Amino acid sequence: MRSIRSFQYNLSFSIQIGQLREKLDIDMAQCSGELDSDAVQDAEARSVYNESYRPLASATAAKPYWDKIASFRSTLQRAGDSDQVVMQRLTTNEAAFADLNEDTARTKMPRLQAPMVGSLTPASVIMRVITG
Repeated sequence: MRSIRSFQYNLSFSIQIGQLREKLDIDMAQCSGELDSDAVQDAEARSVYNESYRPLASATAAKPYWDKIASFRSTLQRAGDSDQVVMQRLTTNEAAFADLNEDTARTKMPRLQAPMVGSLTPASVIMRVITG
């Protein structure tokens, strides 16, 4: 119970995660742009030098990176969608979350009553469990 942080802490943490995800998306867009630019320059060099330009085509060499970037951006998008669900739940349950403390939990927690156990003593219950 004591390890649960406040609503404001969780809200702040979720916002920071969102900002980090946005920064990563910007970085991935920049990487993709650089790969695209390199592919254009490579295509231009190939058109100028024709057969004498022999390096592996940049578009071919960069394909695994484009695939990784696309996969990572897709993962970031799914994480963003998931975070929106968490944020919605946090804001929907803000009042209940604020009331979450030891005293309210103690008053709302069901209590075991002796009749629930029946006339058996703890020792007889253990013996039944052991003997089957």
